[in-house]
Amino acid sequence: MPENICSWCKKKIPEDFEIFGLGVKFKEGIDMRDKEGKIIPLTLAVTNKTVSAMVTTGNSEAKQDGKDLMFMTCSKRCVKALKHALEKEKEMFGGNIIWCYKG
Repeated sequence: MPENICSWCKKKIPEDFEIFGLGVKFKEGIDMRDKEGKIIPLTLAVTNKTVSAMVTTGNSEAKQDGKDLMFMTCSKRCVKALKHALEKEKEMFGGNIIWCYKG
């Protein structure tokens, strides 16, 4: 079983620790079905920071709620920082978020 690592600060999240999640939707036309259920690295251009996210599976509750990617963080502070970075990314690209997928 893989370790739980915070997408933002990269600290290990202990098993008995609360996890904070953040879900996002892909831009229309992006097909990541071959990566479903896998953790992938994404580079945010604004911060030049690489974060990890899990590609949701077709039958998951997150996918049914419209989320294509789920980020796992260790605290409200990290989820807030990640959300802020994603919003800045969206602003920078005029609503068209562009992520560099390294994989």
